[in-house]
Amino acid sequence: MSKTAAPSVSSPYPGITNSVHIGDIRRVYEVLLLCYLFSILFFYPHGFFLFGSAALRVPDLFSISCIFLGVATLLHRPRLSRGIRNIWPIFPLAGCEILFPLVAVIATGAGVAGISNSLRMVLIWAPMAMYILLFGHRYNTFPHKRINGIFIFALLANLILGIMQILSQLGVISDILIITKYIEPFVVDEHYRIFDGFRASGFFSTANTLGIFGLILFIHFISLYEKLPSRTLFIIITLSSILVIFTLSRSTVLALILIFTTYLLTTNTNKSLRFIISFSALFSVALIIINYYIGLDIITKRFEIFYNLESVEVLSDSSLSSRTRDKWPHIYSSLREYPLGTMTPPGEKFGVIDSGYLTYYAQGKWPFLLSFFFLLVPLLMNGLGIFSRKRNKFKLALFFLSIYLAGAMVVLIPLRTPLVIFMITYWLWSAGQSRATRPMKQRVESVKTA
Repeated sequence: MSKTAAPSVSSPYPGITNSVHIGDIRRVYEVLLLCYLFSILFFYPHGFFLFGSAALRVPDLFSISCIFLGVATLLHRPRLSRGIRNIWPIFPLAGCEILFPLVAVIATGAGVAGISNSLRMVLIWAPMAMYILLFGHRYNTFPHKRINGIFIFALLANLILGIMQILSQLGVISDILIITKYIEPFVVDEHYRIFDGFRASGFFSTANTLGIFGLILFIHFISLYEKLPSRTLFIIITLSSILVIFTLSRSTVLALILIFTTYLLTTNTNKSLRFIISFSALFSVALIIINYYIGLDIITKRFEIFYNLESVEVLSDSSLSSRTRDKWPHIYSSLREYPLGTMTPPGEKFGVIDSGYLTYYAQGKWPFLLSFFFLLVPLLMNGLGIFSRKRNKFKLALFFLSIYLAGAMVVLIPLRTPLVIFMITYWLWSAGQSRATRPMKQRVESVKTA
């Protein structure tokens, strides 16, 4: 008489082992996570309004699915993965983003606005973080290559659309070729612009957010190039930098230059020289093509402020002067009426602030601002490894990102961009898994010699 194998004791389902069930859930979650990533790269500005200004965006559908699946998994398997130890720096800032609007509902009667702001932050921070909390120990089975494939596809699509947007504004091609024009009725983002002057915005709301996307890709792939140089990665890095320049975002272009220079100064000399020569050649060809079809004067005029810093007329730049002379001093003085901060996003009371540091301070004063530094400092500390021989590619990415965040927060608020939150969580997790994912033979040898 044959014997039936006993079900796993820890399994909540009779006759089904816990490992098989959890593996199926994990694979479903990964599919939802990839769909979420794809949607924030192409459809984040789109959705439909629920009530007032509250809207359900396309990526929210996948984010909600991830949350429900994660909660259901925790109810049946109340265990957290060790991966939580790798992403702890995000929790203070994520907590402030979620809890402050909720406190405002009780303290100031913010009502629906406070709840919707809090839910928005949950939908942005939860997908990648919850996966790591549940399945962070399964790093080797995570679809890393599919994430890279989505990035490459999104890079090419946004580069093509961005060039077409610029050519359309110059009158070279008709705007009927701009495909985002046909899904504009579904836009729920108040900052969305199909055409952002002579700046490329691609599938994103503005040129600045497209610039952030291009920079994230540059950081991600140049970090991968550090460990596995290849012609494909080199081309992707070059195209990412060209995309950033097409956005004409000064803060992002400046960050690109600083990160590129830091990489060259800290990497192997021979590799650095080869990279400079190849990059310069390919980039020069790109500039020649840009000059022929578009004209470099559009780009040079946008960045005049960088090579006229010694002039007292630098502040004549309209976007800079309006912030430093009028907007920021007025907001700072108005905060005396809010001893604990506005609690809800201060843009609702002061309009667009155009400064991450001031936005955090206005919303929650020093506790909120310090939560950002609790994130930034570990990123910088992770990056100290770039000066060692065995450089971790993901710690390299975190260091480069910290360079961008420290500077960009003066005039932008990139940590409310879903892609930045997704990648900062992913890189923290990956950096912490570096030892666990070493080849088994190498780990065995290190144990024997210990």
